[in-house]
Amino acid sequence: MKVKNEIIIKDRLKEVFEITNDVRNWPLLFKNYTKVEILEEDENSIKFRLFMNDGQKEISWISLRKTDRKKFSVEGERLDPIFPFDYMKLKWYYEQVKEGTKLSWEQEFIPSKSLDPADQKRLIEHMLNSPQKELQYIKERYERIVKKEKDKD
Repeated sequence: MKVKNEIIIKDRLKEVFEITNDVRNWPLLFKNYTKVEILEEDENSIKFRLFMNDGQKEISWISLRKTDRKKFSVEGERLDPIFPFDYMKLKWYYEQVKEGTKLSWEQEFIPSKSLDPADQKRLIEHMLNSPQKELQYIKERYERIVKKEKDKD
């Protein structure tokens, strides 16, 4: 299954790209992410453990992101544990537009076959509905943080 979402962030392409791809800052930008541990990093990729509070408990998983700075795009993959998915990859694309920067997310996933049908359905509904809400949260947090920084100057 593939899910696509996008949002406009009111700032320049390069700044939006750099700030939203700094995984160390994700707990500031994402609503439920609580902590990030960097496991490996080089110029174009980063492997990290991401911690999230789902409202009931803290969970974590390892992800890998590969960055293409020339194309302003990123490809990511959930590595371990991959559950509740059998497959989970994502792509982020950035484009300068008149209003700012368009950030597009494309998530491709397959719910785990070990989930019962009702849980598979809930996971699919979550993946269809939550990314746009998360993008809106990121936009609001990003624009608030950047405005504070610019107001200091």
